[in-house]
Formats: sequence, structure tokens, C-alpha cells
Amino acid sequence: MVYYGISFVHNIIGISDLLPIGVGKAKRAHSMKSTELLTPFFFFLSYVISVSVCASWSRTGIGRVVWVSSLDHGIDSNVFVLTAKSTLASLHVSNGSIVWRSPYPISDDEPHPIAVTSAGSALVISFSDNRIRACLKNGSVQWEIRSCELLRATNEFIVVRSCESGEEAYTRLSNGEYFHPADKNSASSVAVDRIQLNQENERVWDFNGLALVSHPDGRFEAHKESEILWSRDEGFAHPTDVALYSHSDFSVLVFLSELGFMAGLDATKPENVIWRETVQTNCRLVQGHAEIAVVTCITGKDTTVLAVRSWSGEEVLRKSVSNFKVWRAEVENECHTSICVQLSDYLGASHIVSNINNTQETVDDAIQLRYEVGGTKISAIDKKSVLWQINAVPSSRIVLVVYENRHPSEHSLFPPAVRVTGDRRVLFKDTNPNLILILSYDERKKKMYAMLVDGSSGVTHQLVEHPNSGPAAIGVKGDGWFVYTTWNIGLMAYESNIVDLYRQPEIHASWVQERLRQNIIEYLTIFKGLSPWNEEKLYMSNSCSFISKCEVDEKPVGDGRPHVVRSSAILTQTVVAMTTTSTKLGITERSPLFVLDSGQITLVPKKLLDARRPRDTNPAYGAEYLKTYNPLLSLRPTSYDNTFLENGIPVAGIRSISCAPHPSRESPSQVVIAGLDLLYTHVHPIGKFDSLSSDFNHSTIVLMIAGLLISYMYSEGLLRKLSLSRSW
Repeated sequence: MVYYGISFVHNIIGISDLLPIGVGKAKRAHSMKSTELLTPFFFFLSYVISVSVCASWSRTGIGRVVWVSSLDHGIDSNVFVLTAKSTLASLHVSNGSIVWRSPYPISDDEPHPIAVTSAGSALVISFSDNRIRACLKNGSVQWEIRSCELLRATNEFIVVRSCESGEEAYTRLSNGEYFHPADKNSASSVAVDRIQLNQENERVWDFNGLALVSHPDGRFEAHKESEILWSRDEGFAHPTDVALYSHSDFSVLVFLSELGFMAGLDATKPENVIWRETVQTNCRLVQGHAEIAVVTCITGKDTTVLAVRSWSGEEVLRKSVSNFKVWRAEVENECHTSICVQLSDYLGASHIVSNINNTQETVDDAIQLRYEVGGTKISAIDKKSVLWQINAVPSSRIVLVVYENRHPSEHSLFPPAVRVTGDRRVLFKDTNPNLILILSYDERKKKMYAMLVDGSSGVTHQLVEHPNSGPAAIGVKGDGWFVYTTWNIGLMAYESNIVDLYRQPEIHASWVQERLRQNIIEYLTIFKGLSPWNEEKLYMSNSCSFISKCEVDEKPVGDGRPHVVRSSAILTQTVVAMTTTSTKLGITERSPLFVLDSGQITLVPKKLLDARRPRDTNPAYGAEYLKTYNPLLSLRPTSYDNTFLENGIPVAGIRSISCAPHPSRESPSQVVIAGLDLLYTHVHPIGKFDSLSSDFNHSTIVLMIAGLLISYMYSEGLLRKLSLSRSW
């Protein structure tokens, strides 16, 4: 029994060649080396570490400093700074950390400060959107008024210029009320500083024996004599574009700043800036290559294309195109060279830039959509001619075009295009990547039109109108679905519209029958030696009686139009941006990510945005985990349906969002959000099926494996002695 007990321990370890089991045949067949013994142990440890919880980090910013002051004027007082991002902040003089900050609500017109004064115990700031705000020492807003210009200031009142009449007006500093002073010259005046946003050289402020230096690239430093006490890199608070590039075992975050540089950061270590490159200020980042970061810059009438390797910053392409103002740039995946970029302008002309000469012959024919937001038509053009052209609904103008936008690192695998319903029916998703959604708006009728178009042929499948709507719209496309939002004027709220696409059942059934018929014929011919045209009757339900006589086209018959299922819901909060998750193999179904006006980012499961959600309780739909339809879609942190990133911590001034597959796992999707803050995190659309939870006990599993290893080494010696004694 002892012998078989020791053998059982060896079988638990899982190494098959440790001992032969058999009565009368106990011999040592293999002598295991120490390296072979420890290999499974270290392999398991490395696997445990690799599936640990994904790291997340955030970087808090304030923006490039344009004004510095102190209200206390003490040796240990904090320094008050105003930035080009209209953010007022207080910094520790000793280390530069943020005591508090008061970010200005950033809108599409990007307001910036134009004048500031420290009058009395408050800071009065005038902004470019005709607002004047008074802030206290703790950053709270004391009052805010509408006015065009801050002219003068005293310790009791300020003088502003009215936007309506253009005349001077007097405002009390205590409460912001307008009044007419009896003696306008009784109070001593306070200096009003005019903000200079265009900064080509560094600016220096003397603060209690320290030299505070603001650099054009956003760096803000404190110098004492020749020593740098602390430094803040605020260039990362001015994003133009961000992109994630996934490699075999790591990810790189490429950051393009509007202050004239781009940098590559290790996605797991935000303090590790791998490389940094100086670029022009009017540049855009083009993501379309799995490893190369492409930047297009406009200088006057010329366009410069710069391409670098995302992991090292090595330059692989830099070329200029004269008299060509780029409107859209695309990385050509069909290009047979290492890097090839096709540039397009507003007039429809194109130019190909590559790292080799004579590249016009190296690009395969590819269809490109050309449209102009605010225009009335959209067309598809290849290298030679216009393939098709669609006009918007009369008297309406195009506001948005939603199309397929997969990450270049995502493989060509797709989630199953078949959906089994609760009553055992089969629905076939229409995953046509060429389908696009065109949204156009009629200003006079207050109507939004949604047009579903096949991008390869220009055929319009469906046209839907949304009456009583506003011009604002955003949307994304997933695997067989669209989600877009419109403003409902009557309800004074945003409306979410869900479009699910399925193939016509009778069309796709014939396509499946044809594939099944071919497999049966191949099986009968090769393996059974039978002719498929024998009199044998092979029956198939809902089809022809004899498969051999059923004439079916190789492609689905009919007009090929998708079966469209629509639904809508009212959103409880304003959505300002939208994107979809992306995974390595594309097996995990995409889910939309909503960016709210509060700066929060929430993951909304696709089950919640399903157009087939039943109006009443039905057990068949419950088997699909579809909840009963609710016309109100809650996007609040208290809702259990959606998941807020980083526990709902807002990201100030969001300007760009990017998703990328995880380099080694399928369940998570990497997300980076850039604005005044920079956030990197992971989301799991359908759960952490290949990742360990945050409370996983690593020490217990390590001790258990170590105990098994010690038991194995001890039992191996006993087994050797027992085998030797039995052999005698």
C-alpha cells in the first residue's frame, strides 16, 4: 500500500515518466535531473504571474503654466498658477505637487484665459468665451458673469466691457453684482495681467527666492540658483491624439501633444518615457499600422509625413509633399512595402508617400470614402474613378459617418455570426464590414436622417428619420450593430439608438444548406465511394426533398439586404464621445464605451443595448439573459447594469480615447483616455475568464506547489528504496 500511495503522489504531480507501475516490474526507468524537476514549478509560477490583475494608472495634470502669483506672499505659501487649459491650481512650493485645482469646463470651442488679476482676496479671470470668474484661495468659484473684457480692477470692484452695449460696467468684487459707484477713483487700482498664449521661449517668474520656469513644451520647473528642485511635465495635459500599440509581451502608448512633441510611454509604467520626438504643432496621429506610428503635419500649403517605430521611436519615414494640404491620411495595409501612407485632400486628390521611391505601383486598388462634414454628398473612390455617389436627404447636411474601425493589432477572427435564441431558433448576424451609417440633419425641419448604406456597392438599405432632433450626433459600429445618439428636443435629453443587423432567415438558410450539401457530397465520394447522384434520398428540414435536385446559388440569394431590428432609449446623462472595446482575437464581442460630460467613462454591456429586448417578461428571452426593455437607460454610478472605469473617477477635459487589444490575453481590452488627465486601465466586456481576481491569494498557491514539490522529492527517495528492496 505504501508503494501505491507513493505512486499516487507522483501521478498527482503529473510527470508520466517518473516510475513504471506494476507488480514485479518495479525498476527505475528514468533518472530525472534537477532542472527537469524544477521546470514545471517555475512554469506554473510564471503562468500565475502572467494572469495576475492588469495594472492601471492615472496622471493628473493642470496644463502649460502662463501666469504665476501668490495671495499670501509668505515664505511657505503655495504658488497659484493659471494654465493655457483655463485651469487654476495651487502647487506646493517645496515639491510642486497639486494642493487643489479648479479646471474650467472645456467645450468644443476650447476657451482660454485672456486676462487675470489678484484683486482683494480673490483671483478674477477673464476667458475667451466671454465669461469672467472670481475664485477664492481654495479654488472655489465665488461668482461668474457674462462680459466681453476685463478692463481694470481695484480691491473693491472691477471694470468690464459689456458684450451687448460695448460700454463699461462696474461689478462688485464681493458678489459680482453690477452697480454705479459714486466715486470711481476712490479705490486704488490693481494691475491686470494680459495672458500671452503663444510662447516660443521660456518664461520665468521670481517667487520667494525661487525661479519658476515655464517651457514652451509644457515643462514647469522650480530653480534655486543652478539646481532644479522639482519639475512637472505638463505637455501631457495637452493631447492631440493618443494611440495604443500592442506587441508580443508589452504595449506602448504613443502620445501626440499640441505643444509640439510626441512620446512613447511604457503602458505599464507611466514614468517610463521610452522615447520623445519633436514635431510641429499642427499635427495629427494616424493609426492604421500595428507597429508604426504615423504623423501628418501641415505647414502652410505643404504636408509632412513622419513615421516612427512605436517601441523605439526610430524614424522610418519623413517626406514632404508640396502644395498639398492633407485632409485625411490612411495607412495602406495592402501596400507591399514596410510603410505606405495615402494622403487625401478636400478636392479628392490623393498622394502616396512611402519609404521607397515609385510607390504608385505598390498599392492595390482600395475603396476610399470621401465626404465633408456639413456637405450634402458622400462618394466612394478608388485610385482610378468614382465608384458610387450618394446625396443626402434634400435640404439636409451630413453630420456624421459611422464605419468599421478595427484596431490594427486585432486579428481577423470574428465572434460567431450565429445567435441561438431562447426558443431554439437561429439568427445569423450580418457582419458585413462594408456597411456604413450616414447621419444628416435638416436644420429647417429639425430632423435627423439615418441612412444605412453598403459601402462596397453604394446601395441604400434603409432610411429612418428622427423628428424633433438636434444637430449633435455621435456613434460607433460593432460586430453586426450600430449605436448612435441624437438630441431629442421634445424630451430635452439625449436618445440612444440601437441598430442590430441580421441576415434574412430564408436567404442565409439556403447558403447553409449549400455548404452542408457540399460537405455531404465530399464525405460520400471520398470515404464511402458513393456517387452523390445516386437514388439515395437525403432529407433536410425546411428545404428541398432531394438535396441533389435543389438548385441553390453559391452565395445567398435575394437582394442581400440585412434584416434591421431597431430600438431606442433615453439617456440619463450626456454622452460626449463613444468607442468600442477591442480584443486580441476578436472572439469577445465588442461592447461600447461611453464618455460622459462629467468626465466619467462607463462600459455598457451589449446585452443592455440589444434591440431585441422584450417589452414584457418572457422565459425564452430570459434564457438569452436579455432584460425587459426599459425606455430609460441609466448611466449613473448607482446602476448595476453598466461598469464605470476606475470606480467612476472623472478624467478632466477628455480630448481623446483609444482602445487596443491586450498583448497576451483575450478577455481584457486596454483603454487610454487623454485630456487634462491621462488614464490607462483595462476593461473586461464579458468577465475575467482568463485573468485572476484582485483578491487572489498568490502565497497560498505558491506554498501548495512548494509542498507538492517537497513531497515529490521525498517520495522519490522512498520509492527508490522500495523498488530496490522488492527487486531482491
